[in-house]
Amino acid sequence: TAPDLVAYENVALPTLENLDMFAFAAGEYDIIITNVVKWSKGQVRGITLTHVQGDVTTASSTATTTLIPDNALLSPRAWVDKSGAVDSILYTPRGSEGYNLEEWVKWAVEIPEAGYYDFTANTYRASSQKFEITLLNQDESATLISYDNGGSSIGSGNASISTGKINLAKGIYVLRVRNIYQYAESRLLNAVVTYKGGKAVDVPGTLNIDDVILSNEAWVDKTGAVDSILFTARGSEGHNSNNYAKWKVKVTDAGYYNFTANVCRPDGSQKYEIKLFNSDESVELISNENTSMPSGNASISTGNINLAEGTYVIKIRNTYDHAKSRLLSVVCSQSATVAIPATLTPANVILSKRAWVDNTGTVDSILYTPRGSEGYNDQEWAKWQVSVATPGNYKFIASVCRPGGSQKYEIAVLNSDESEVLISCADNSMSSGDQTISSGVVNLAAGKYVVRVRNTYNNAKSRLLNVVAKYAG
Repeated sequence: TAPDLVAYENVALPTLENLDMFAFAAGEYDIIITNVVKWSKGQVRGITLTHVQGDVTTASSTATTTLIPDNALLSPRAWVDKSGAVDSILYTPRGSEGYNLEEWVKWAVEIPEAGYYDFTANTYRASSQKFEITLLNQDESATLISYDNGGSSIGSGNASISTGKINLAKGIYVLRVRNIYQYAESRLLNAVVTYKGGKAVDVPGTLNIDDVILSNEAWVDKTGAVDSILFTARGSEGHNSNNYAKWKVKVTDAGYYNFTANVCRPDGSQKYEIKLFNSDESVELISNENTSMPSGNASISTGNINLAEGTYVIKIRNTYDHAKSRLLSVVCSQSATVAIPATLTPANVILSKRAWVDNTGTVDSILYTPRGSEGYNDQEWAKWQVSVATPGNYKFIASVCRPGGSQKYEIAVLNSDESEVLISCADNSMSSGDQTISSGVVNLAAGKYVVRVRNTYNNAKSRLLNVVAKYAG
């Protein structure tokens, strides 16, 4: 039929030749073969029409997906060789020793869930090889990421070349692999798609290490008893302080959240930084850095922050260059709202950056200082989110203790977003030992409120034991 939909001509036809791929719609078509060499005696012994595309390969959003030769889309002279122990793809007409660098292999890949992905082509040649790997959008009108080693060899034997990590939305993409070493009979064995993290993880809870987003040289080490993250190229003893690990997290219940990174360096001190950002990392919401963390198992927290529903990014960085410390886990906790009247305990407390719950004694208590420090910081606080079901008068009594000297405290009740102080009391002359400080009586309507207690005596090691919320009629 005229006009031709697709045509191909070869003036030096081997025993078997491929027509280029063509996307057929449902219907009837004519395939016409014409001998274009005068006086030559050629025979057409058969026509094979092969459906080469099949289903789009769906990548896994939790593991690695292998793209096999049978699902590949091939340029005119490339073909699948099934004569060896492993199926492979050659970029040349059958029977030819020379490769054509204009030939390509590609796969259509569906990304089922937004996140970071890496595409790797696995190749083989007894001597050096050169390849190009490219990821394109579905209609191949835009190159999203590309890499080639045209300036140097990727080595002999089994080798690989990767696009590197790229952040992809849900959808269909095209992966193309091209041999760019003309006349080099290298084989493409397969390509793999590897999920590299980036799914939005629901919090609170422990963040799955498989969902982490890593900088270029950081990697997940699964060789030990516990999976961990190293901030260094594989095999290197020294960490790179520019490397990071981060997760996207999704908050579905507005409230106060705290992120804690658990780390370990057995043979020396550690330095870490932890930061929380909005979804596109354009705004830093809260951060904390500790440059004198002890050896062994240690932790660093953001401190509690009031978060609305939405998506955020938590980022952890080892800031001690050449210190081989491991990031073991990141835990997000949500502070529960306490219905009053009740006793507000350290179990539900919301803490500022350096304050922490000490449960090494007979009674859990709150310290307003970095772990291991003797001095208190009068800018640190402890607070609780409380809910009132029965309107009326309430008062809040904080129990504190400093065995060896006087104490200074402030207690306040605020509205739910902390924009207004409803009542407060400060006592700068509290005696040593077990003492209390009361907010005084405040009339509260039904709703949510915040109770905040602050040690205002800098460098005074006093402990906050609890706060009792009483109904006062």
